[in-house]
Amino acid sequence: MVDARRGPPIHVGALDTGVDPRHPALRGRVAGFLYVDEEGVPRPERAAFDDDGHGTHTAGLVCGGSVRGRPAIGRCPGARLFVAAVIEQGMVPVRMLVGLHWLARQPIRVLHLPLGIVGRTPLLHEAISRLRRRGVLVVAAAGNGGSGRVESPACYPQVLTVGACDERGEPAAFSASVYAEDGRRCIKPDVLAPGVALRSAAPGRGMVRLSGTSMASACVAGLAASLFAAVPGATPSQVEAAIVRSARPLPAELAHRSRHGVVDFAGARAWLRRGRDLRRPPRPPIRWDEGPRCDAMLERRLRLRIAGDELDAIVMLRPGFPGGALAGLVERHARAARVRGHRLRLLPGGRAAVLVAHHRLLHRLLREPAVAHLCSTELDVLGWAPP
Repeated sequence: MVDARRGPPIHVGALDTGVDPRHPALRGRVAGFLYVDEEGVPRPERAAFDDDGHGTHTAGLVCGGSVRGRPAIGRCPGARLFVAAVIEQGMVPVRMLVGLHWLARQPIRVLHLPLGIVGRTPLLHEAISRLRRRGVLVVAAAGNGGSGRVESPACYPQVLTVGACDERGEPAAFSASVYAEDGRRCIKPDVLAPGVALRSAAPGRGMVRLSGTSMASACVAGLAASLFAAVPGATPSQVEAAIVRSARPLPAELAHRSRHGVVDFAGARAWLRRGRDLRRPPRPPIRWDEGPRCDAMLERRLRLRIAGDELDAIVMLRPGFPGGALAGLVERHARAARVRGHRLRLLPGGRAAVLVAHHRLLHRLLREPAVAHLCSTELDVLGWAPP
């Protein structure tokens, strides 16, 4: 554990259920909060809250302080949080996009994503890639679906993906993982961290023990913040390299559950201070099938007409097309499809929008060259199986 309170605080962004800033372990540690409602509309007037408890628990593991004289519960007690409440229920992919847009305007060095949706989507991939290019290290939970599947955004190569292990360092049964067809190379998660029965903050003044890859990724997000605090000039690639290269490899029979092994918290700091091999990429890419694209999932829903005549969707223009062109494009296809009563709401940035429309209009937009992506607004509850 590293206390970063001696220098300027490192800021960590998070998409979660919210946070309780009044908890004794989190007082003075919440620098900003945004509630994004179930329709994907930002509500900056709402004070920070957490009805679920998940966000408060993970926040405590990132930067929670001492309670009743006990040791600090977070990996970087001096860090400060910017939290966007974007789950549970509602248009989760839309809410995630709005939350990421808000976090991109904050001075964060680490982005923690303890959440996942079914299917990979260029919408999230583009937003996360943009943050990484701007110097933000992105840490995501692998998911709790067990071996064989990793959800989005944990599946993306720009993300440091974290699975869970128990106190003995053995992979937790619920921790998600995927590996190459030969079964000898794990692709995701990149590392494992403690994620079984971890004690942290609960809304109010209490403490609770919870398990999950969200808890494991919170520990690694806190570790990353402490490394930035210890070596202020470090880049995201250097911090990531220190974490993955100092990890303790798993035994051969468990190597398919983590690409690099179990995080060594003290070893990562020592590795970064020594600067060993930090110019070399920490993990050469492995080509693999990241799972079904969300537009293919929507196309299947449209073909089967599961949701009736009208569906909610997110539509995004390709680069090079101005955001103002989106409304005109939708209107042109609506006239051609003889569809009325559709509703379009632009999202921050102007190149994407929420569209509620008849399936005939969505069919046409799926085949429009100017449209880069079209997906359901409810990917968190949308199941998928090969047709």
